Amino acid sequence: MSTESRDEPGYHWLFGDQLGPHFLPGAGPGSGGKIVMIESRSVFRRRRFHRAKAHLVLSAMRHRAAELGDRVRYIRAGSYREGLARATGGAPVTVHHPTSHAALRFVRSLEQVTVLPPHGFLVSPGQFADWTGVGPDGPVPDRIRMEDFYHRVRRDLRLLMDGDEPAGGRWNLDSENREPPPRRD
Repeated sequence: MSTESRDEPGYHWLFGDQLGPHFLPGAGPGSGGKIVMIESRSVFRRRRFHRAKAHLVLSAMRHRAAELGDRVRYIRAGSYREGLARATGGAPVTVHHPTSHAALRFVRSLEQVTVLPPHGFLVSPGQFADWTGVGPDGPVPDRIRMEDFYHRVRRDLRLLMDGDEPAGGRWNLDSENREPPPRRD
């Protein structure tokens, strides 16, 4: 698997959680190419989904495919591997970094697939690893708290900040979020 962009025209693969416009090929790799979307039965067999969530994901994928029209090859298949073979015939494919570790391992194992940087996060996996100090062989720090990372990202990106202080005077509303739900009478 390559992480470099390829010059040949090919396909861009959209997972069910990559339906926003920022995941579509534009000026970058795969621009002008066909889009592939795959409904994989094995995903729904392997992972337990709430019925409503499964319907939401499938409905969102089908609606997005309808919006994109002839640009999309929408495949219903037993597996992603089968769907990709049917859709592309082995042609080059780009895909944005998937959100699950299993999907990332899978797409990296496919020779025809080029994995593009993630588009659904403010911070790259590399930036997070740099913050933790945990490299491939590095030691695990004594304390890693997401709260500390959250503060750093807000400061670095100037998100919800008034100068050096959090907007509204509070970093988060976690204490309110931990209250039990109201009792039913």
